[in-house]
Amino acid sequence: MWTGRSWSFWLPNEEFLTRSGETFDGAGIPAHIPEPVFTEEEFAHRRDSAFDRATEVLPTRS
Repeated sequence: MWTGRSWSFWLPNEEFLTRSGETFDGAGIPAHIPEPVFTEEEFAHRRDSAFDRATEVLPTRS
């Protein structure tokens, strides 16, 4: 992250591993349901398709 004067960075305080010992630091956890985000069309229409898709597939609480 550029703060304008110097570089800053963060290190994780925990490590999450899969059963096979794989970690996802840096790249992040890959999505099970891919959805394009931050496209020009979405910005133009003030939309967030990833959020919309998440609300479609995640269970709701009653």
